[in-house]
Amino acid sequence: MDTGHPIFSSVANKVAALTLCLLHVVLQASLLVWTVGYSSAEAVADALLSVSIGVAAGFATWYMTGCRQLVPALLWVTCVQVVTVGVVSVLSALWRNEWFVPAFQATIPFRVLFGTLCWVILLMWYDKLRFVRLATEAEEEKAQETVETAAPSPPAEDWLERISVKNGTRIHLIPVDEISHIQACGDYVSIFTASGEYLKEQTMKYFDEHLPASRFVRIHRSCIVNTEYITRIEFFGKEHYQVKLKNGTPLKVSLSGYKVLKKQLQL
Repeated sequence: MDTGHPIFSSVANKVAALTLCLLHVVLQASLLVWTVGYSSAEAVADALLSVSIGVAAGFATWYMTGCRQLVPALLWVTCVQVVTVGVVSVLSALWRNEWFVPAFQATIPFRVLFGTLCWVILLMWYDKLRFVRLATEAEEEKAQETVETAAPSPPAEDWLERISVKNGTRIHLIPVDEISHIQACGDYVSIFTASGEYLKEQTMKYFDEHLPASRFVRIHRSCIVNTEYITRIEFFGKEHYQVKLKNGTPLKVSLSGYKVLKKQLQL
């Protein structure tokens, strides 16, 4: 599954996000000027600060798996709202050199309502994107399983014992026993060992077919793991899994990958 933030997945998303942030700033600043009499400078500064905090928190939310459930999401949104109001309140008081600012107190209901609406829209968008990504991944894995099932497995004598990786004027010979996992990296693969990471121009399909099946499992279309390095398997949400390696590295596991891993480890 693609773990990058959706904002950066396309130019259209970047432009849309920037446009919405600017509209938010303009709308909030305008409301502050018209409803409670803020000066233009104070209103713009207030809106920029509020939106900046919201954007930072909203960006981080995509990576917070706990926020995919209702109660943790509500707690997170509440905390962000409280922090935003608190920070803006303190700065507003310092700006006006008085600790009780009636004009600011009058804006709190508006801030909470407006902020909550933005969070609801953002979380709904995140959920929709995750659903689409999971559905796409499931279709790709199903197609991949069909191809791999039809292809015969190589005989045991064809299993790789070591992998050669050229690095400048050097050629590293890496015993497969020292490999903890392999991840797709564009047209290359990244081979991870205790001594470091090596980049090799090869396909995941090749390694999936030529690494010893008794030790290596393709847990995801972009990841193959050496089961000897797995310390535990974690479940976090509906059909969401990950494995932890001995060095603490977490690796995402797809549903089909979990089934293969479960069979391999006889769980």
